[in-house]
Amino acid sequence: MSTDAGESLCTVSNSGLCLGKRDSRTSAPVHGCAPSHNRLLRTLRQRRCQTTRTDKKTLLQRGEAVIRFKINGSAVEHDGDGDEPLLWVIRQRVGLKGTKYGCGAGLCGACTVHVDGRAKRSCMLPVSQLDGRAVTTIEGLSANGDHPVQRAWLEIDVPQCGYCQAGQIMTAADLLERIPNPSDDDIDRLQTNICRCGTYWRIRKAIHRAADLIGQEDDR
Repeated sequence: MSTDAGESLCTVSNSGLCLGKRDSRTSAPVHGCAPSHNRLLRTLRQRRCQTTRTDKKTLLQRGEAVIRFKINGSAVEHDGDGDEPLLWVIRQRVGLKGTKYGCGAGLCGACTVHVDGRAKRSCMLPVSQLDGRAVTTIEGLSANGDHPVQRAWLEIDVPQCGYCQAGQIMTAADLLERIPNPSDDDIDRLQTNICRCGTYWRIRKAIHRAADLIGQEDDR
């Protein structure tokens, strides 16, 4: 009496790799599972992961998923248009007015904030890119306005009209995180915010002073 062999089934590990074939009736090992099968499984798994990531990104952009992030340590949930610039979420939805609208094209820097500690121009940053991230505005740079850059700004009396200064301060704070003792060339290269009042020489002087203040704090 002949016994028909059952269908050969692959045993797949939790990581998605083929561990070999077994007879579906007897569970006996069956040889001959091609190495190409593992390659196929890996490809399918990678495509599935890529599709999941793409779908989430698309949903965020379309405003079809809640975008959760923090502004100055406070949780924010945004369920509107994912293309809305961060600037307007900060000013209109959260009500923080220190971050200014200047050009709307990411050129002047009046809208500069920190995202995960790095200076970003919020007028051009869609909120869909902020899921799970941390935003700091001028209001959150320090609890009492005593960040070394803010203290240096007051000491040197940098502002004239003052409109661009919040963005200038946020950019300067990031610059000093990157380069603790910048040269004039470093400042001219990285402090690219526009000041229509032309206070650039005072800005440069204040950044050097802030570097000194930070150094004094580190020596304590």
